[in-house]
Amino acid sequence: GVIIKQCLKYFQSVNSTQTLILHITNFSSLGLCGNWTAMVPITLSRNGVVNGEKTQVLITTFADRVFILVSQLDKIGTLLEGQRDVSANSQPVTLGKESTYSIDVVLGNREDMFARVVVRQMLELVKKIGDEKKAAWADLPLLVGISMKTKNRESESQKSDFSHISQFTLQHLLGLFEDCLRDS
Repeated sequence: GVIIKQCLKYFQSVNSTQTLILHITNFSSLGLCGNWTAMVPITLSRNGVVNGEKTQVLITTFADRVFILVSQLDKIGTLLEGQRDVSANSQPVTLGKESTYSIDVVLGNREDMFARVVVRQMLELVKKIGDEKKAAWADLPLLVGISMKTKNRESESQKSDFSHISQFTLQHLLGLFEDCLRDS
């Protein structure tokens, strides 16, 4: 009761997310906040350059999903939800040895196939790295916001043909995401 209120008051006074994460870790290691820290979403971030543009990746894990923001525009952009398909008896649905995934556009450009490809790759990385770390977030659905500068993307006439998407762009974007995810 009283200790939780003191923790909340203290955390509200902290200005920086990184400082907040440090203090939560310190309070948790001292046992001052008990299990309360398990309810606090932790955000990881990584900055990098993709196609010559400053790109930020933020990953926040919640109890029921993982929120990911990939931005070159400091905006959420197209918001997609992705999750691994499961059968009625909660078993993963596979096609051969590969898992299947559902990806839906929640808000934004429904024609943005690049965003769907990125979310699919992110789902696979979250599962792979989550399983390696035995993390609770390995099987959670993803909510992903993607806003990339259009000059880095293909022309309007090429958007429907995916053979041209720059592997360089995709690899660097996913590499930045993987680095951030592995820091968790």
